[in-house]
Amino acid sequence: MVRIAAFLTMAVILSTPAAAQNLLTNPFFVGSTSGWDTSPHAVWDGALNFNDSPDGDDGVLRISTSESDAAWQCVAIAPGQRYVFGAAVINDPSAEAQPCAASAWQVDIEWWNGTECQQPLSAMIDDTRIGPDDRTNVLWLEEKQTFTAPAGATRARVVLASSCASRSGATSTLFDDVLFEADEIAKFDFEIHASEGGPGSS
Repeated sequence: MVRIAAFLTMAVILSTPAAAQNLLTNPFFVGSTSGWDTSPHAVWDGALNFNDSPDGDDGVLRISTSESDAAWQCVAIAPGQRYVFGAAVINDPSAEAQPCAASAWQVDIEWWNGTECQQPLSAMIDDTRIGPDDRTNVLWLEEKQTFTAPAGATRARVVLASSCASRSGATSTLFDDVLFEADEIAKFDFEIHASEGGPGSS
């Protein structure tokens, strides 16, 4: 009975996909925008955060712009793998003294084929875009979507952006709790089918 119980326990462990790991550095903007490249008007704001963490260093990425500004990060990925992107967003032009009449936020997932997310070391082979989303929301909006990395892609650049299309006034967009991880359930199913000689087998 002990051997049977041990076997069943091991079977459950082996049949459960491992927890995925967020590929982004500092996705919760703890203490700074460290890990992210930023344009001049994309800055850290410690006055609030999405999940009301008691940690005083927790904060958000704030983009206050009258044109277009962004923060971005490059991570290693695998071609053909499904990835999950998620973020919490506030788009609130009213936070500015002169609100923008045509504000929007968007996220770009740029797929690159080299060792970096820039030329000449790599070339961008595709671009997956969420938005532009022009909804004005003073409460947090949670966004979550899945994407499949195209063939040949080895890097992904995650770009968080905000813009004021009217170029009159300014908009304020907050980003927090940014997620970019492998869809482990899809990956697990793919590997199981491969081992059974189904889709994914060589």
